Amino acid sequence: MPKLTINNLGPVSACEIEIKDFMVFTGPQASGKSTIAKSIFFFNNLNNILFSMYQKEMAAKSLFRNSGLETAFSKEVQRAFLQSFGIGTDSKAYGSVCYDYDNGSSMLITFEPGAEGKCI
Repeated sequence: MPKLTINNLGPVSACEIEIKDFMVFTGPQASGKSTIAKSIFFFNNLNNILFSMYQKEMAAKSLFRNSGLETAFSKEVQRAFLQSFGIGTDSKAYGSVCYDYDNGSSMLITFEPGAEGKCI
């Protein structure tokens, strides 16, 4: 079963949750419900980021000449994540988000003040 682990993202200081087909989040305003839902959506949408990258590369006919597919994808994922959550290099935010997929693979994104972020 997929699992999401969040450390210091927006109002969520720590969260580890198994992802199910149907989930309901309840709680007070600004408690992190949307942050968790947005994170789940983001990690389930990575295939669209990869496909979009591929289309851009095919249109430019460069086919990832400057860097390998894995490196390019990693940079694009971290850029998209930081942009989605409004985390810039001038941000004081630090933390990490990890999504463990049910096929045994996982994606870890870390961020800290003054850094662009890292995606593994």
